[in-house]
Amino acid sequence: MRHAIPLLALTGLAAGISACTSTPDSEDDKPLTLEEALADPRVGDKTDRLCFSRSINGFREWDGPDGVILTKGASDDYLVTVTGSCLTIDRAQAIGVDERFGGGCLTRGDYLVVSDTPFARRSSDPFSIDRCLITGIYEWDEDKAASDE
Repeated sequence: MRHAIPLLALTGLAAGISACTSTPDSEDDKPLTLEEALADPRVGDKTDRLCFSRSINGFREWDGPDGVILTKGASDDYLVTVTGSCLTIDRAQAIGVDERFGGGCLTRGDYLVVSDTPFARRSSDPFSIDRCLITGIYEWDEDKAASDE
């Protein structure tokens, strides 16, 4: 009987936690699929290759699933989609190119190295870094949405 109280307390705790999780109330709350997100007017033509002279100049969050917007040079933006196993992409603090194959260019099938800490090389947490398989590269025009409305 000594074990009944902790087990009961644990069951109550699990029920309380599951009651706090949110579920979509309507169709509008559902996350976008990749196909729906790629219909965004800011997404341009698909490209085979994205080359950087030294490194990625910048990046920002994309509101679609499993992707990031990378900046090349001063103002050339590209949407890079990755596989769903890239868990840190939504909270990325640093993004680099997996340089095993060299060349300074990204293509479909290459990897981005994504970290949720700005000092990834100094981190002792193995879960703070992901290698993310690139599934697509698209031109990105932030101003396109405003001109289409």
